[in-house]
Amino acid sequence: MSNTNVSSNDFRDYSLDSWDHCNVLLLALSTFHHSGVMEENKFIWNDAEEYTGIYQLDPVPKMLSAHLKKQGEYLDKMILLCTDAVRNDRKKMKIEYLDGKSECIPGELTALEYFKSKMRPYLNPDIEEQEQFIVVPVNEKKIEEGMAETIRIVRTLRNPRLYIDPHGGFREVSLVAEAVISLLKVEGIEVAGIYGIEHGQGKENKIVDGSAGFHIFDFVSGINEFINYGRANSLESFLKKSTRTDGKQENVWQNRLVRCIRTISEGIQLCNIPVFEGGLDELTQFFAAAE
Repeated sequence: MSNTNVSSNDFRDYSLDSWDHCNVLLLALSTFHHSGVMEENKFIWNDAEEYTGIYQLDPVPKMLSAHLKKQGEYLDKMILLCTDAVRNDRKKMKIEYLDGKSECIPGELTALEYFKSKMRPYLNPDIEEQEQFIVVPVNEKKIEEGMAETIRIVRTLRNPRLYIDPHGGFREVSLVAEAVISLLKVEGIEVAGIYGIEHGQGKENKIVDGSAGFHIFDFVSGINEFINYGRANSLESFLKKSTRTDGKQENVWQNRLVRCIRTISEGIQLCNIPVFEGGLDELTQFFAAAE
């Protein structure tokens, strides 16, 4: 949140006007590796910034926390999607560091306990621990329940600025993330960023922007809306978001395509055949010129 000079009790009341927004990261936790060993690795962001991570979900929260601090903000909350194994299975783990040293974690911990203990320094210090982490139990055979609970939680936050890391956890985590993005968008809640991990050779990997892969669903939804109902709102929104700002020629083509689609949509909605046919002619010319 941009304003942190209030008590932790005030934090629970998101109706307070003193709060601007809540920076929240959604991610699904992974179980510990069956070998009982975790290796420290390097993760590079934008080919310049270096972060280290031991547990699979460490790098993105660290990067996001650092960038928010540069803006005078904090990462306020994490919504953690957790299977029974993540919450309950205890394991004695050994850590192997980049400098060749190693150590065993005292006692046996669950993946959830370990992650929370390591992430506290990267979250808003003015918020109590029980408010920092929001655990959503997930049954992989009933993921719709986890989706519904996640959406309910985000709705309770005042002006949530949502970030997503979909690279960990159970197999359907990307499906959950896409469902959350789509359903919250209807309520005007947009996702501020989507980040993942690209594994490289050795112990050096990359933190990557994964937004493009998720936005393709907006394109598919927009095409379906246009074909089935003659509406162009979603498709226009997608094209405007994906318009490149580093090349004027790309902008010209995008704008021309939007005009064609809008003309066809208006012709259908107004039952104006000449306008509809004119839009189809324009679209035909557009694709002919693009070949």
